[in-house]
Amino acid sequence: MNHWNKGGWLLRSFFVVLLAVGLAYLISFALNKVNGGMKVFNPLSDLCPKTVEAFDATEVAELNLPEPNDEGDVVDSIPPSGASVEEQPLIEEPSDSLSIMMDFTPGQDGLARVRSWLQEAKTTPLHIAFFSDSFTEGDILVADFRRMLQQRYGGRGVGYLPITSPAARFRTSIQQRFSGKWMAHTLLQEGSYTASGQFDHLSGSGEVKLRMRSDVDRVALLYRSNAASSLTTTINDSILATYQLNATSEGALSLWRESQQNISSIQLEVESDDIDIHGIYLDGGSGVSVDNMSRRGASGGELTRLSDDLCSEMNGVRNYRFIILSFGLNALSTEDNGDDYYWYYRKMKRSLQHIKVLFPDAVVLLLSVSDRATIVEGNVETLKGVYKVRAIQKKLAREEGCLFWDTFTVIQELGGAKTLVEKGWMAKDYTHLSGAGGRQLAKRLYHSLVEE
Repeated sequence: MNHWNKGGWLLRSFFVVLLAVGLAYLISFALNKVNGGMKVFNPLSDLCPKTVEAFDATEVAELNLPEPNDEGDVVDSIPPSGASVEEQPLIEEPSDSLSIMMDFTPGQDGLARVRSWLQEAKTTPLHIAFFSDSFTEGDILVADFRRMLQQRYGGRGVGYLPITSPAARFRTSIQQRFSGKWMAHTLLQEGSYTASGQFDHLSGSGEVKLRMRSDVDRVALLYRSNAASSLTTTINDSILATYQLNATSEGALSLWRESQQNISSIQLEVESDDIDIHGIYLDGGSGVSVDNMSRRGASGGELTRLSDDLCSEMNGVRNYRFIILSFGLNALSTEDNGDDYYWYYRKMKRSLQHIKVLFPDAVVLLLSVSDRATIVEGNVETLKGVYKVRAIQKKLAREEGCLFWDTFTVIQELGGAKTLVEKGWMAKDYTHLSGAGGRQLAKRLYHSLVEE
């Protein structure tokens, strides 16, 4: 009976289990060859993490992943209610892959044209309009993008400035202070606007003080006035002059301009019973200028309020040949309410078409929405609407013949909203970039535009 001792039982039990596992594997392997739907038996499967490539065809089908279309984009095969298949913009899932810069312009020559204009900027100035929401408020992203372009292609100054701005107190690209009876009107209100999307009305006295980080050669004031006005300027804290600004004809704009080398600061004091100032412009006589027309709370649909007549009039001051649009954050719902965002598609389509009418020779670059996240049960999650709005923007770029740059993918490559907040590159609202985060995005945009 010695061979039936405890050690013998353990050894025989091990061989019995090993034999059973082997038989189960052989049987499942044979059945899998006959019917691919049968999984091969693997007792260690729970201990072996699977990569995407490790899923077999049956498992992928069980995940209900959408199929890629002919262009390689992942789309939702079921359009949301209320939208026809023809109307429904493509809905891309977070797992899709897009090229960062895409050229949908007629002839796919938009990027080449912009690069050619940049090369010629030292002899033929290139004015760039950057329309945006609060994502670039305070010159975040735009200041660094402007600086890199000007270092390579020439140019000076921040370009356009409104008389008043809620971002003046934290904008670092220029120091701005204003006081007096200014009343701001913006695209968020009904009215008639130049490309700047803002005018500041004055009935009484008002002043604005500007101190540049780098010198400029020209200061210009674009205005419309129903009464004679007085303008007193102090340049570099010492050069004092007073000018009379005549009343303009009905609906017309007028321009006051001062050209002088190495302007480092200027103070403007205005006295008027009725004047609308549509912007101050600070730059040089050549190179690149990038005008930041950011509007807190805007979704992009407000651009239809830009006046054909006023924009045509200001072409002598700013003939924009390259226009960048960055919107979408304010269109997003923080709730997963099933919104198909088709309303946003219609609004932005009208805005893009209007921009093309105002600036028929310009190349338009549409930036996708950035990452916007929220905290759900302790986890940072991207709002589902981000993927829908981003896909709509790509669809619009294709339909309207624009360049398209995928901001969202760049943010993901930098680590996503959670990582950016941890690095201090994004505010704790998981929406707005800090100066450091804007600098990272500006580098990528510059590289895509100039060097790729």
